[in-house]
Amino acid sequence: ANEPSAFRQYVISEVGHSEETVFDIGWRWFRYSIRGKRWKLLYRPFTGDVELYDLRHDPEERHNLAHEELDVVEGLMGLLRRHIRAELASIVRARIKRALKRLRSP
Repeated sequence: ANEPSAFRQYVISEVGHSEETVFDIGWRWFRYSIRGKRWKLLYRPFTGDVELYDLRHDPEERHNLAHEELDVVEGLMGLLRRHIRAELASIVRARIKRALKRLRSP
C-alpha cells in the first residue's frame, strides 16, 4: 500500500495537557491518537497505556477494547509509529538546516 494514502485514511493528533490543566503541559498528559472511520486508538508513550474504541458501536468511548482487538491495535500502532518517526526525522532535518545556516553565516 502507498504509505501517504494510508495516512490519509486517518487523523493523527498529539495532546500534551488535560482539560483541568490547560497550561500545564507535561509527560503524564501527553498522548497520541489515531482515528479512522471505525476505530480510535489513544497511546500514552510515557506510560505505555493504550486505549482502543469502536466508534461505530461505542461513539462515547466508554469501552476500551485494546485487550480484545489486538490485530487492530497492532495495525494502528504501526501507522502511528511510522508517523512519529517521520515527524522526528522532519524535526532533526530542520535543526540540522538551522545549525548549518548559523555555521555558514559570518
